[in-house]
Amino acid sequence: AAFLERRARLDSTNIRWQMEAANFIYEFLVDYQRAQSLAQHALKEAIAQEGTECEMAAYCLNDLAKMEGSEGHFEEAITLMRQSVDLRRRIFGEQNEKTAHGYSNLAQLFREKDLLDSARIYYERALSIRQSMEDNACDGMIDSYFDLGKLERKEGHPRRALEYYQQALA
Repeated sequence: AAFLERRARLDSTNIRWQMEAANFIYEFLVDYQRAQSLAQHALKEAIAQEGTECEMAAYCLNDLAKMEGSEGHFEEAITLMRQSVDLRRRIFGEQNEKTAHGYSNLAQLFREKDLLDSARIYYERALSIRQSMEDNACDGMIDSYFDLGKLERKEGHPRRALEYYQQALA
């Protein structure tokens, strides 16, 4: 953590270094304040360097949303994750794995808050995108089936969960 934070301070314009430090500090030191500060700096730097329509800004928003969600700030987490997904859609288009991944992350926030109908909408949207892609045997398909299986299990439908897990395994 000390190394990552020092490296981020030495080159505060390196967005990836800022986010690596932020995520490590958040996940392993559980220091929300320090991690959020680094992630917000990374977002500002991404926008300053590349403009508001850039991939790194979408990733920074994504990680900030996850931090907010973990801290129980659900409304803020949803707002940030929606911004990340909207940005991904504008940059990559709707039919892209990076956009599908954003939908999955949004669904996960809803699932964690027990808003299962909303979670299903976004998990299914991610799956639909992945199924329409030429190489639909990607890891994303496995993730989609697994996520839908977890959702079914949480809703109390073990047989349907098993069907999704079997699709993931296949």
